[in-house]
Amino acid sequence: MKFSHIVSTTAAVLVASCAAPVDTHEAKDGPSPESVAPHAMPVEATSFLGEPLMRRGTSEEKEARALQVLEKLDGGAVLSEEEFLELGADIAAAGRYQDAITAYSKGIELHPGSYKLRRHRAHRFITTRQLEKARHDLENASELISAQAAEEVLEFKGGEPHGTYSHWVNYHLGIYHYLNQDFDAAAREFESCVETAADNDMLIGSVDWLYNAHLRNGDIEKAQAALELISGSIQADESYPYYKRVMIYKGTLSAEEVVDLDKSDTWSGRDATVAYGLASGMIASGKTDAAKEVLEDVLQTPYWPIWAYVTAESDYAALTGGAYQQ
Repeated sequence: MKFSHIVSTTAAVLVASCAAPVDTHEAKDGPSPESVAPHAMPVEATSFLGEPLMRRGTSEEKEARALQVLEKLDGGAVLSEEEFLELGADIAAAGRYQDAITAYSKGIELHPGSYKLRRHRAHRFITTRQLEKARHDLENASELISAQAAEEVLEFKGGEPHGTYSHWVNYHLGIYHYLNQDFDAAAREFESCVETAADNDMLIGSVDWLYNAHLRNGDIEKAQAALELISGSIQADESYPYYKRVMIYKGTLSAEEVVDLDKSDTWSGRDATVAYGLASGMIASGKTDAAKEVLEDVLQTPYWPIWAYVTAESDYAALTGGAYQQ
C-alpha cells in the first residue's frame, strides 16, 4: 500500500459517524486487528496524510457495552463526572472515538469545571488527529488543575492508581508538541513528566519521549543525559515497548533481537512502537531514506490509534514535504 505524499488540507475528522479509542497512555500494545473488513466500518478520522482511518473491529462484548452506554446517553441521563469518565472509557474500548468525544463533551456541559473529562477528551482528539482541539482541552485542564489545587489527584486505570492527572496532561501536551515537530516544547513537557512519574514504567515512557524530543531537536548531550536516568538494571515490565526502546537506545539490547524490520506484515502494536523509535533515530542521524521505509511499514499496520502510528504520520508528512492543517 502506498501512502499519499499530499496532506489533506482539512485534516479534520469525518463526523458522519461517532466513536473512541482504548486509553493506552504509553501504548503498551495496540488493539488487536480488525475483526470486520475495513470497508464495512465507518470512517473515524482523516490521517495527517489525507487517508481515511476506519473504525477498528472489536469484541462483541465491548461493542454491546458501548451500545448500551450510547443508549443511556441518548436517553438524557444526568450523570456524575465519574460516571461520564467510565462511560467514555467503555465507548473508547469499542473503538468508537467520535462517540467517546461526544460523551465527554456532554459530561463537560454538565460539569464545566472538569479537568478530568477534558484530559480524556484531549486524548481522543489526538487519536482522531484534531490537534488544536486537544491543545485547547489540555491547556484548560492544566489551568483548572492549578485553580483547584489538584496537582496530586490520581487517575485510575483498571481500578489501580496510574499517576496524577497533572502528569498525564503534561504527557499529552508533550505528544501534541511532538506531533507539531516542536521538539523543544515537547521536551519541556516530558521533563515535567519525568519529575512526576509514579512508577518505573511511567518513568521509562517519559524518558523515552524526552530522549526522542532532545534527539530530534539536535540536543545530543541532553538526549544522552535523559537516558542516564534509566539504569540497565531497572525493575520494570520488560515486555513494555518503551522499555525495549530505551534499552536499544542505551545499547543494552540490539534492535535485531527486539523487532524484525523485514517482517512488518507480522508486527504487533508493540513491534510497531519499537520500529517507530528506530525510525526516529534514523531521522535524527540523517538517514531519511531508511527512516521513510520504516515509517511506511508502520503506516501499513492496522494500529492507527497508537502513538507510534500517529507520530509516524507526522514524521512521514514532514519528510515528504507535506504540511498538515487542522
